[in-house]
Amino acid sequence: MTQQSLSKFEEHLQDILQYRVEKELLIIKNYPRIIADYDRDLIIELMESLLNNVYCFAEKTITITITLQEKLLIIYVKDDGPGFSKKELLTATEPYYFQNKNSHFGLGLTIVEALTQKHVGNLKIVNSIDGGAIVSAVFAIKVENLH
Repeated sequence: MTQQSLSKFEEHLQDILQYRVEKELLIIKNYPRIIADYDRDLIIELMESLLNNVYCFAEKTITITITLQEKLLIIYVKDDGPGFSKKELLTATEPYYFQNKNSHFGLGLTIVEALTQKHVGNLKIVNSIDGGAIVSAVFAIKVENLH
């Protein structure tokens, strides 16, 4: 982990998103300008894997919310797709899970969960009350100073 601004992570996220023009992407940030200790490369790899997964299921819009609560960095990714079935809510992070026989091998959320745990965090998947899926990744970070 290295000491860096959270805005650096957001800049890289913007770089990733500029090539994803087929869906509307909204980024909502809810954190102060801070310097923190976190593994930027690991979180970026996690976000790339998560975005690759969500792009398969979103219909038109993906919303990414980045927030800081105390010393927890929380990233919510919400789509407007069909959401998870009851079975998927229990099994979607298992290796080689796939939604149907015609879909790809299911390593996307397995990788995202492993990367989250590597950063001493956790991953949760739920359905939104207004439709679509929400995946949240929570990371413990060490906040150095506020600006």
